[in-house]
Amino acid sequence: MKAGNQRLALTLTKLENQNTAIFKLSVASQKINFGNQKISQGQKKLLVGLKQLAQKEALTTASQKIKHTKNRQISQAFSHTYLVGAVIVLILSPIALLTDRKPLKS
Repeated sequence: MKAGNQRLALTLTKLENQNTAIFKLSVASQKINFGNQKISQGQKKLLVGLKQLAQKEALTTASQKIKHTKNRQISQAFSHTYLVGAVIVLILSPIALLTDRKPLKS
């Protein structure tokens, strides 16, 4: 449509010297062409905005998943640490009973 309007404007510009009605059509065609250019620019801006919104949504979702995974892994690491500590205490408790000092006999 844009290309057609431009061709029409060029053709009417060539013919406008011959007839005043054609001159009026040429002016109207140029206005339509200008309006189409504005609409096209607006559409481009709208598409950029929509793409940015989609990127924001994707980044937000990815960020939430990363935070969830990080928190889960940190909690697993702490639970493993406490489990290892408990196993060490359990294994070394009998040895601790054998290391008591015997009372001195006087």
